[in-house]
Amino acid sequence: MTDDAYLDGLLDELVVTEPREAWCDVVARARRSRRRYVTVVAAIATLVVAPSAWAIHHLWSTSQAAASGITLSAPETPTPSTGDANAAVNAATSWYPDHAVVSHQFAHCIDVQSVPRLNEDCWAVFLDPGNEMGNGPFGPGSTSQRATYLLVLVDPSTDKVIEAASGSSR
Repeated sequence: MTDDAYLDGLLDELVVTEPREAWCDVVARARRSRRRYVTVVAAIATLVVAPSAWAIHHLWSTSQAAASGITLSAPETPTPSTGDANAAVNAATSWYPDHAVVSHQFAHCIDVQSVPRLNEDCWAVFLDPGNEMGNGPFGPGSTSQRATYLLVLVDPSTDKVIEAASGSSR
């Protein structure tokens, strides 16, 4: 037994044991990691959502909306899945196969000029108008101009195109 006591004494001298961390330190580090994770997820979500919001703001100005009679606002129902968005984009590009998709957004769509009047949530797909000729705004002495926007509205439940609008706000 003395050999064991002797070995224990040597181990105590040669191997220094440090006290264990306090549990509050572990919890604090976990919370810090969680905050970093949430910050990264929020930043990624912002990078994904911001381009769509930017596109609607910049591609769909107030004058364009007034000229076409279409207004887009926040949706009244939850946003459908990504698969539904892809189906809407495919529906829009099937109508305009030579036009690149600029952006798409789920929005509440109102068109006061359509019969029957459109007033529902739908996919708003913005396409590059390319060399399309616009249909507005018209006024005295106005002529057809190159389109600055091409908007296709798609029904989220059927993935069928409701209507399309192109025009120029110049």
